[in-house]
Amino acid sequence: MYPTTSYVQDSVFERTAAGQSALLSNHSSLNASERRLLAVVNGFTPLAALRALLHDDEFCGSAIKAMAARGLIRTPEHHVQHFFFGWPCARP
Repeated sequence: MYPTTSYVQDSVFERTAAGQSALLSNHSSLNASERRLLAVVNGFTPLAALRALLHDDEFCGSAIKAMAARGLIRTPEHHVQHFFFGWPCARP
């Protein structure tokens, strides 16, 4: 598990199965702002872009921490791999 105390602007998160269920459920405890944020978390878009999209830096920061603590989001498994536009890097 990765620390949830502070996130850098290029941090990426994805919804967990619990997060997907909470997003789709009519009876979840998410408020409208949390639901909107959870809906745009996709495992590829950096946190800075999500903050710009939602126009609320303070809310995004605290909501991301809360959602990570509740197990609704996580860092994606692919975050440690390096991509080059989907193409294998050229070998010498």
